Amino acid sequence: MIKAYKQRWDIERLFRTMKTQGVNLENTPMKDLGRLSKLMTIVAVAIVYAFITGLTQEIAYKKTVRAPLYSYFTRGLRWIKDKLLLFDFSDLLNYLKKSEGEYA
Repeated sequence: MIKAYKQRWDIERLFRTMKTQGVNLENTPMKDLGRLSKLMTIVAVAIVYAFITGLTQEIAYKKTVRAPLYSYFTRGLRWIKDKLLLFDFSDLLNYLKKSEGEYA
């Protein structure tokens, strides 16, 4: 019984991550099932990537109960956001502009 409840809770947390406390998937204006399927696949891969990245991050604990302060997903997502904010996209944009001329 407890094992089944734990599995259900894990699924509920995944849905919460895909919805209000994560990527806000429910706010997409897409209606086409094929496109929604592709979007959900991309979101699932991104969630797994953030989770795995979070596994490698240092854990901050709540002082009173010695429980992790943030989930693996949240830690990974914060790390990814920090790296993207520090990334200099100008080189990539210049490369894309140069290669655009090659294909015109």
